[in-house]
Amino acid sequence: MAKFFVVSDIHGYFDAFLSSLKKAGWDSENPDHYIISCGDNWDRGKKNTDVFHFLNLAPRTILIRGNHESLFEECCNRGYPQNHDISNGTYGTIMELGDPLHQDKPFNESSIYAMNRVELFLKKMVDYFETEKYIFVHGYIPVITEDLPVYYTRNRTYQKDYLWRNSHYVDWEQARWLNGIDMAMKYKILEDNKTIVFGHWHCSYAHSLAENIPEFGEDSNFDPYYGDGFIAIDGCTAYSGQVNVIVLEDNFITKDGVNNE
Repeated sequence: MAKFFVVSDIHGYFDAFLSSLKKAGWDSENPDHYIISCGDNWDRGKKNTDVFHFLNLAPRTILIRGNHESLFEECCNRGYPQNHDISNGTYGTIMELGDPLHQDKPFNESSIYAMNRVELFLKKMVDYFETEKYIFVHGYIPVITEDLPVYYTRNRTYQKDYLWRNSHYVDWEQARWLNGIDMAMKYKILEDNKTIVFGHWHCSYAHSLAENIPEFGEDSNFDPYYGDGFIAIDGCTAYSGQVNVIVLEDNFITKDGVNNE
C-alpha cells in the first residue's frame, strides 16, 4: 500500500516544508512513499526556487494545480504585473525565478525566463488526484447546486448530479478559489464514500467554526482539520510559519499524474 505525504500552500517557505516532510517520515528511497502537493507552491516566501527544484526533482510526486500557479502563468503571459500580482507575491516569485545572474533586467524579460524555466513543471500538474478513499484538490471540486446561486458552470446552466471529474478547464479554475471548508461544513457538499483533501483556505477557519476559538491570534489552531468527509491542510504559512504535512495510506486507482516514477 502506498503512503502519501500530502502538503498544500507551501508558498515558498521551503525550510518549514522540508522540516515537516522529514518529521512525517518521508524517505526518498522508499518506493512506497509519494509526495502530493495540493498547489500554491510559491509566492510570499523567500525560497520559491528551492521549492520548485525540490518538487521538480523529487521522486514519485503528484502535483495539483493551485490558484497561485494560475496567477503566475497569467502574469508571465501578460508580461507586466498588476496590483494583485504584487500583493499576492507573484511579482516577487517571477523576479526570483527570473535570470538569477541579471536581477536588474526588465520584468517582461524576467517573466519570459521564469516561464521557460517552470513550463514543464506546470505541465505536470493535474486538476485533481484520486485514490480508493481520497480525492486531492486545491480549493474544492467543481460544484453547482441550487444552494449556491452565484456559482455557475461555463454554459450558465444549473446541473444536478454534476459530473465534476469531467469538468471544463474554466470550472476547475473557479474551483481552485473555492473555500472548501464552507463547501463541506456549511453546504454539506461531499463526495459519497470519499474524503476530499484540500488546501487554499486556512485550517484555523475550520477550527474556529467547529470549536468556537479565534480564527487568528494567540488561541487559533493551524493544524490540519479532520472533518466529516474532508481534511483541510492549509497552515496559512505566511501568518503562522507552519507547513502541514499529513500522511495517508491508500491504494492507487491509477498512476496517471504520478511524476518521476
